[in-house]
Amino acid sequence: MNGLRRIPLSGTENTRDLGGYPISTDQMTAYGVFLRSGIPQGLTSADEAMLLEMNITTIIDLRSTEELERTPCYFANRPGFFYHHLHFTGTEAMMEGPDMIAKSYLSMTKGENTLKVFQTLANAPGGCLFHCTAGKDRTGTVAAILLMLAGVADADIVADYTMTYPYLYALLQRITDDNP
Repeated sequence: MNGLRRIPLSGTENTRDLGGYPISTDQMTAYGVFLRSGIPQGLTSADEAMLLEMNITTIIDLRSTEELERTPCYFANRPGFFYHHLHFTGTEAMMEGPDMIAKSYLSMTKGENTLKVFQTLANAPGGCLFHCTAGKDRTGTVAAILLMLAGVADADIVADYTMTYPYLYALLQRITDDNP
């Protein structure tokens, strides 16, 4: 899997490696350290084996308790994985309308679990997969901060964030069709 941006897991459409972004003229972010994803569900034993082979052993679930109760994470209580539920707050303001989106993203960085998320990422014994529901807003915010801290150019950070759209297009279309 080393060198792949998109990670082909059975139960997700938006799992990507943050490796491969330039951080200087001769360096790039490492592959297999941080994976961003939508909720892992319906994974197979082959998916599990691939993640373990990549040394992805820490899972951070950024969803709310209510989201977790509706759709449990595949990795909760899974042998070989360290699962952490750390609700990343802030998306609630998005529901108030487009004018609140920027405020919502900023508020995510000030949530009570923000420090815990980054401490967990920093102290993980292997690579980490972090996710919310779609792998877009909360996951995108954590990914953007990690890439920024690594010295990735703003244009590459924006490109990473916007790559979510083509991967989730079919899902977003179904949601739009069901909820005009």
